[in-house]
Amino acid sequence: SLVLLSEVKLVRMMTETRSLTSMTVATLTYHLLLLVTATVLNNARPVVAAQLEPTVDDGNSLISWIRRHNGFVDDRLVIRNKILDDSTQLSYRGLFTTADIEANEELCFVPWSTIITGTPEEGSFDADFETTVFNLKHELELGEESHFAPYANIIRSHDISVPSTWSLEGRAYFEEMLGDFFPPRHSEYMGSLEWFVHKYGLDATLLRAWYAVSSRAINANVGNQWLMVPIVDLVNHQSNDILVNSARYAESGVGFKMQSTKFIPAGSEIYTQYFGDYTPFFFQEFGFVEDYPQRWKFDLEKAGGKVIDIRLFANETDGNLSKWFYSDAPDEVSIEILRQELKRIETMEFEYQQNGNSVSEKENALIWEFYDSLATAVKHVIAASIPNKQYKESISVNCYDPDFSI
Repeated sequence: SLVLLSEVKLVRMMTETRSLTSMTVATLTYHLLLLVTATVLNNARPVVAAQLEPTVDDGNSLISWIRRHNGFVDDRLVIRNKILDDSTQLSYRGLFTTADIEANEELCFVPWSTIITGTPEEGSFDADFETTVFNLKHELELGEESHFAPYANIIRSHDISVPSTWSLEGRAYFEEMLGDFFPPRHSEYMGSLEWFVHKYGLDATLLRAWYAVSSRAINANVGNQWLMVPIVDLVNHQSNDILVNSARYAESGVGFKMQSTKFIPAGSEIYTQYFGDYTPFFFQEFGFVEDYPQRWKFDLEKAGGKVIDIRLFANETDGNLSKWFYSDAPDEVSIEILRQELKRIETMEFEYQQNGNSVSEKENALIWEFYDSLATAVKHVIAASIPNKQYKESISVNCYDPDFSI
């Protein structure tokens, strides 16, 4: 009954934000199912939270397991967490070096026998994704009896922090910030999960497997295969080409090889580049705001504006930002829409600074990190329409950030 009360409360909240306007009874029931899904995940959160910080042995066990199956992991690599925010202890897991590594050195080789795969013979991209999810679920349920136990233990301790896994309050607050125009839209960051739950129902282990495959699987050039590749799937995304320092190669039935592409100093993180173009996409799929360069698209056509596509680059010497438009220059209507939206989200920020909200500290940290990049991109679009010297006076003091060169 407590679950039901919380869902009724959220339905009322969503109705007020027009999310459920004109829904049929069947559609309402469907959304209630999704809300229960969120509740199942939230109820499991204390168990998950206890496993967020892997011990050193977790990483060593995985590496030793790879080596026992004729794999290779360089002795100068270590799996550990990196703290992003001391106040919230927000962190992520990655692969780091303990000593210098030269260019073109082999970093690891992961044999096929240690990779969790789907069923490529079905020939369907979606079908292989689903079978990979179910195969991973099976291994998670086997526990220490699984052939993949050292890998499954790492997956079990992954911090699930993409927007679709947030609390009900966190998602509602995030969508309020996004409003009618800012990405990612609800259908983009919740659509796949909604489809999966609608098809297979509720199961906490199945959902954890779904999230792991969605955020960590590698769709390699070896047919329509979604692959869960230990060690390699711990390598994080870097949008700055200069900082990317590794490349990976796959051969179906043989394994995955990863090597350095440049000199990597001791203490550095190993980086690659994920598939994707836009900053909101990486946030919705992987739960992080990528470093610069960032690319944003604002679709303002339904309000009479244009589609604005902008990329922001950080100067390598002073960190100041420059911009490049992939779309036409913004028109007056689009600029006015963005001005009003910027005022709206700045008001949200002001109210949050004054009064706080009911969202968890961790989710707030992610929301406001996303806000900073979103607001910066909007400011740069607006600034493209006015002389630089008028920027501060034309928009507002709050919209001017002296750290950025517009």
